[in-house]
Amino acid sequence: MRARVDLNSGNEPGDLPDTSVTLVVPSENLWVRHWPLVQEPVKGVIFITLVVGMAASAVLKTQQPAMGVLVMVAFLAVTTWFWIPVVFRLHQSGIDVHRFAWWKRPSTTRTFFRIPWHLIKRWESTERGVMLLPTNQRLPIEYMNGMFLSWGGQREAMEAKLRFHLAQRKRISSGSSRIRVGSTRNEVSEP
Repeated sequence: MRARVDLNSGNEPGDLPDTSVTLVVPSENLWVRHWPLVQEPVKGVIFITLVVGMAASAVLKTQQPAMGVLVMVAFLAVTTWFWIPVVFRLHQSGIDVHRFAWWKRPSTTRTFFRIPWHLIKRWESTERGVMLLPTNQRLPIEYMNGMFLSWGGQREAMEAKLRFHLAQRKRISSGSSRIRVGSTRNEVSEP
């Protein structure tokens, strides 16, 4: 939701030029679907070709069709992040993750797991999405504990939602009314 606030009361001589501010207030729920197999068609074709090629190669090498099935199942098991759709719901309590979400807005009763806002200490924007990180440490291992959310065509809305809720979380925990957000890495810090 966007609201325009006019800061100029009139056009009297000596008044400041017309100044307005657009406030962005995040909506209650933001739904984002992450399904690389469908959202990135070129990678999807490459992925399917790899799966079939590896299975065919296993069958040709071993002369056993069961080995091809085994290779295909193993490959699909380790790449579930690519071919199984996941829907994220960003809301007041945190982020709900819905796995096997073939439809755009799954029932809220089928939440796979929830990440409360207080567990997100920092986030980093990339071209394809945002990485949510559980600590303020700058260690490479930290990314193993983080979670990646693709933009899903809603970059502005998602960034506004993250800034809003992480600032609210920090304001509540520190008792401060001033929030400073880092410019290169989006880290909520105390004044």
